[in-house]
Amino acid sequence: MKANEFSKKVLDGLTAIKERMPELEAMAETKMQCKNVFNYAAWCEHNFERNLADRYERKTTFTSDFSIAEWCESVEQGAVLDTFKRAVIEWKDNITYFAELVIVLNMKCWEHHARNNHGWVELYSDLYYFAKDLYFDWFDDENEKHDEAINYYYDYVD
Repeated sequence: MKANEFSKKVLDGLTAIKERMPELEAMAETKMQCKNVFNYAAWCEHNFERNLADRYERKTTFTSDFSIAEWCESVEQGAVLDTFKRAVIEWKDNITYFAELVIVLNMKCWEHHARNNHGWVELYSDLYYFAKDLYFDWFDDENEKHDEAINYYYDYVD
């Protein structure tokens, strides 16, 4: 897959997700516990690291990036989708970061599931499956990093 084909696939996929994007529940309960966006992002980072403690060492700020986008979603419609687009296009060639993006989207889905935020679960679930498909499409048989990428994915993500 060529870079321009990848970018088009990302934009088309995000358009499809946005068309069926659920109404997102207000984050009132979290905002009451966390006084500001930075506290919320730090709480989400701690949750991510605690859940993967001995199995994986975080390498990106994706958890914070998505948490900040969630906090701002009511102000900036599409903040989470924009964060996804920027991350996946910028880091598509980095096996480790691209794989961590998939992990983070999965963790964000479970994080919101635990808090009964069904709209967020639906959004992150859609983004998780989309990112997973993009990963395998990008690191297809024609990509010189194919073997390394597939091995890394199955070692750390799956």
